[in-house]
Amino acid sequence: IEKLSERLEGIKVGDPRKDEVTMGPVATKEQQKSVREGIALFEKHAKIVFGDREKVNVITDHPGKGFFQSPVLFHTDSPSPSDAMHAHEVFGPVSTVMSYDGSPEAAASLVSAGGGGLVSSAYSDDKAFLKKLVLGIAPDHGRVTIGSTKIAGQAIPPGLVLPTMVHGGPGRAGGGEELGGKRGLSFYMQRTALQGDRALLDLITT
Repeated sequence: IEKLSERLEGIKVGDPRKDEVTMGPVATKEQQKSVREGIALFEKHAKIVFGDREKVNVITDHPGKGFFQSPVLFHTDSPSPSDAMHAHEVFGPVSTVMSYDGSPEAAASLVSAGGGGLVSSAYSDDKAFLKKLVLGIAPDHGRVTIGSTKIAGQAIPPGLVLPTMVHGGPGRAGGGEELGGKRGLSFYMQRTALQGDRALLDLITT
């Protein structure tokens, strides 16, 4: 929490055309309202350890213009799979640190409580832990990014979709694979099976 708070403290919210700004506004007034309602909802289950629902320090030459929200970080010592933070996704700079007993089973239970996701990330050098965790969360995610000390300096960000990988996920993730490389192209193609003399088939298909 201390390390995250230090990084969040350095984020400058405001007009993204300014060099010193590292976080711009959310898209609409309705989204800003939704983000703040989500923060209020989460406050019933967790404690804010960084940020504020309303207070935003903005760097801009046009005061009053733009729907800004500073980062907010929550923490809960005793997360439950039934907490609202699993059922509700805040589309804004909001995150929650959840304490757990350290077992891959408990971690998988918390992660899977979200009801499906595009991508989940696991970071550890403990191969036994990773195996149980990844197998535990895989059924609920379209993609799982696995990080370790060995690849820390060259690892791709979790949100980056490679051309040959599936983009999409089960449940609340939405299901689609429209950005999934060759698999994604199948939505725009028709498949036909050909039967006949091998020589003719080779001539037609090559």
